[in-house]
Amino acid sequence: DARIEARFVAKRVFNLLRESDGEIGVLYRTNFQSRILEEELRRLYIPYRLVGGESFYNRKEVKDALAYLRLVCSPVDNIALLRIINEPSRGIGRVTLERLQGIAQEKNLNLWEAVRTGLDSHLLPGRSHIAVQSFQRLIADCQSELSSPLHLCLERILERVGYRDHLSEIGTEESASRLLNLDELVTVARDCYQRGEGIQGFLDNAALYSETDKYDSASPVTLMTLHNAKGLEFQCVLLVGCEEGLFPHSRSTTDEELEEERRLCYVGMTRARKRLYLSYSRTRRLYGQDLPGFNKPSRFLEEIPSELVQLEAGSTPAYQVPSASGSGAGYRSRSPYQGKTYNSPAAMKQALSTAGRPSGHPALQLTSGDQVEHRRYGPGRVLQVEDTGKDLKVTVRFPGIGIKKLLQSYARLELI
Repeated sequence: DARIEARFVAKRVFNLLRESDGEIGVLYRTNFQSRILEEELRRLYIPYRLVGGESFYNRKEVKDALAYLRLVCSPVDNIALLRIINEPSRGIGRVTLERLQGIAQEKNLNLWEAVRTGLDSHLLPGRSHIAVQSFQRLIADCQSELSSPLHLCLERILERVGYRDHLSEIGTEESASRLLNLDELVTVARDCYQRGEGIQGFLDNAALYSETDKYDSASPVTLMTLHNAKGLEFQCVLLVGCEEGLFPHSRSTTDEELEEERRLCYVGMTRARKRLYLSYSRTRRLYGQDLPGFNKPSRFLEEIPSELVQLEAGSTPAYQVPSASGSGAGYRSRSPYQGKTYNSPAAMKQALSTAGRPSGHPALQLTSGDQVEHRRYGPGRVLQVEDTGKDLKVTVRFPGIGIKKLLQSYARLELI
């Protein structure tokens, strides 16, 4: 599974460092994959650099989600309250916050008590009063979820406060990546719950990881996405997550998009001067749950001539998969492949019976020149539409904002 894959990477990196084998690159397709790799490297006290982004627990959406959970558990947490009281925007601006902080200082209260005092004593102007009162009720409603299993509690809080809807409405590739990071955080919460850890243990571990995310700029170990690896070279490269739906990515459905994924794989492979390790995970936990069936190895692995491949002990060739029974006939040909294969996040989520997330091909048909409305960016004009068969990729120019590339299943553009 993905944990064993990350543990293999960490141990291999440890051994390579002992051999003084030069710079090492750990490459992956999507940002959310870094979390488990970072954890396993830290377990072996291996310093590393993360290029092109923040460490998992320092990413904005992860810190926001944890702040919501901390506040719901302990409303007296001033830092958590200040972080998320207007995230996403709910009409509580700087002036209102300054007024609440003034009440807290004047009456020697924490901010949550200042919220209650400000509302009870009508110390806030009309619109501010309504916005703050709505926020107070929202947090109180979320507290009803504290009796749920940890991962379900976190998931339901994110839904109640509208954080997922907020990212979905933005509809960009970046916001889709941020949603995946939230899914990964739910996965962490589920792992903690299954180990018997409570909410406080989960929050303490996250805080510990965040505090220790101090990178050694001189470290020979670098973590990065494949997109950030262009132009760089390492003595050794470990390319992880080589499985269908992840690499190539599930949203790459056209011949042109698959060819771009293949070029990206070639970029990753050719970053290695001396040694190249490729791995895939037979099972991977996504959206906070285990996907049923076995992952299909990436088609890119099949394209490597077998005489160039040396298998690690206990591993399986890419053109074979374990039998569903796990019996001694152990492995069977993947031609035809009979395992579960999911060609899109929507298909995976449907298989997991998760509800309330964007999925499927949108019914709305768009063409270049159409006038559309976005819930966040307002009106705009369509410049280009790409139909991948699973989704529409829409390029829109919004006056005063600029050009945005959106996925219709998330953006939910409406014709004007």
